Amino acid sequence: MPTVQNVLSPVALKDVVLVADSFASQYAFSKQYCKMWACSSFVDSELVVLPQCTVLSVKWQKELYSAVEIDTNQPPYVFKCQLYDLTGVPPERQKIMVKGGILKDDSDWSKLGLKEGQKLMMVGTADEIVKAPEKGPVFMEDLPEEEQVVAVGHSAGLFNLGNTCYMNSTMQCLHSVPELKSALIEYPQSGRSNDLDQSSHLLTVATRDLFNELDKNVKPVAPMQFWMVLRKKYPQFGQLHNGSFMQQDAEECWTQILYTLSQALRSPSTSENLDTVKQLFGIDLVSRLHCAESGEESIETESVYSLKCHISHEVNHLHEGLKHGLKSELEKASPSLGRSAVYLKDSHINGLPKYLTIQFVRFFWKRESNQKAKILRKVDYPLELDIFDLCSDDLRKKLEAPRQMLRDEDGRKAGLKLKEKSSASGDKDVKMSDAEVCVGSDKNAQLTGVYDLVAVLTHKGRSADSGHYVAWVKQENGKWIQFDDDNPIPQREEDITKLSGGGDWHMAYICMYKARTIPMPHLTSNIGVLYGLDALLHDGASIHQSPCSVSETARSCLIHDTSNFKHSGFMGCFNPNNCVSQLVSFDVSVVGVVDKGWKQQEVGDLAGKESSSSRMDVTLAARAVCGD
Repeated sequence: MPTVQNVLSPVALKDVVLVADSFASQYAFSKQYCKMWACSSFVDSELVVLPQCTVLSVKWQKELYSAVEIDTNQPPYVFKCQLYDLTGVPPERQKIMVKGGILKDDSDWSKLGLKEGQKLMMVGTADEIVKAPEKGPVFMEDLPEEEQVVAVGHSAGLFNLGNTCYMNSTMQCLHSVPELKSALIEYPQSGRSNDLDQSSHLLTVATRDLFNELDKNVKPVAPMQFWMVLRKKYPQFGQLHNGSFMQQDAEECWTQILYTLSQALRSPSTSENLDTVKQLFGIDLVSRLHCAESGEESIETESVYSLKCHISHEVNHLHEGLKHGLKSELEKASPSLGRSAVYLKDSHINGLPKYLTIQFVRFFWKRESNQKAKILRKVDYPLELDIFDLCSDDLRKKLEAPRQMLRDEDGRKAGLKLKEKSSASGDKDVKMSDAEVCVGSDKNAQLTGVYDLVAVLTHKGRSADSGHYVAWVKQENGKWIQFDDDNPIPQREEDITKLSGGGDWHMAYICMYKARTIPMPHLTSNIGVLYGLDALLHDGASIHQSPCSVSETARSCLIHDTSNFKHSGFMGCFNPNNCVSQLVSFDVSVVGVVDKGWKQQEVGDLAGKESSSSRMDVTLAARAVCGD
């Protein structure tokens, strides 16, 4: 082995390490030997301090590692790291027995008296060997498009085809309505009703296809087909200026698309001729028209797809603007005066939709400049909107019971103890059962007049004929996404309400709220475990169900709870505070034979009820035997 008496420079020392590692990997020599040999080839003008090596053997468990080299110029911790490579035991777990005790990380080798070939004993537990995963990592870009949409948490953006941001933002907001997408999926590709024109049919099909593309893709979608059909149906969206398509009003686009879909998605097969769009977005208004001059007064009803938030110097909040929008003046012919007169129109909401659309009336015609101008005033809007005070008296009465149930549910979630209802209040709830406000065709949910914000369409700029439209949509996972054409950007919920105006930044132009509903009383969780009518009796008895006239949903609406009953033999009973009288009824005689242990008076009471009507409310029959 060569002996070198010079010290290498730092540059040469680095080269020694590289050469030694390479030489040791190619030939069966230890790295320590190769380093010493390489030093002789990189002699500079200074002395070399050669490493002092001692070869030992180490015993660990049943293994014996021989010819383990120790560089006594390095601290013992380096030696422990060598053993970690051999055994897998981390240095902090190693206990190496040497003369005088256990080897410490900073022990002095010269005081340990190590000899060549000496055997050392090591104790310690090795780390578990990490198993390779059965399936390797899968990158998002390698997933199918449908799975990428789920992983990303939002649908694709839409390319701007030339001032089409008004259309893109409108479609992103409408695309967030799952019930509308479901209705479009069922729309036939070729067949259409006789009263629907061809252009409306094609626009409906194009809307369905565009929604499907958005659901299947993560990469931006080019809505070329939809845009072409939209311009054919409504030529105003194809206006040109200096060879380029002009910017259009997003609210006008929104209104025209909903009108077309309302015509196409009607169901002619049913007698009711259900209008899906009206069920989702339709708002029924009842208006009182009064002429102060003649004293005439009349009542009118109408259905609209959005409420208007009128903006003035008095309006600082959405609720104030809605109140202004429901009051107006109009001039029309007066039969008693025989000429035109001014009428005051005071409107109230008489029918609620599942999705409440509100337009901020920010644009008006400015005669001085002969163009549409924009009102930049800041108008705050909430994430939760309650429009109870905007409803008619009749609708308010119908909303009282569902709103109380909603408050009770919120109280339970907050951990509040609720007061038990008295029997009088129970009777009131039963009587209110005919005042239900269902969600369109969904008879299993009731509206409450409370709405949650799910989409905002904003406009940035000072003119309706210019600027930029953007959609801000709440996803099913609760996260908000800003759809700026083809660029979806996640947003925080607290930033959504900051789009209220007051400057040149994005400001709300259209807000869409989703109704907060509660289940129908016979479907609520406090009804308990459900049983069929034939499960009322114990001891194997059953009820003859032929005289029953019960809906499939309500048929099994019985509580499995005998704690409230006078007679233990009666296994099931309706909760009088929750059951809806008009939903379930059956023959009194059937009830009368449920339990032979009933008192004669109670059975007689039931028989008396039978004489007045061949059918009675299950709720009343149940209350006759309950101990409340």
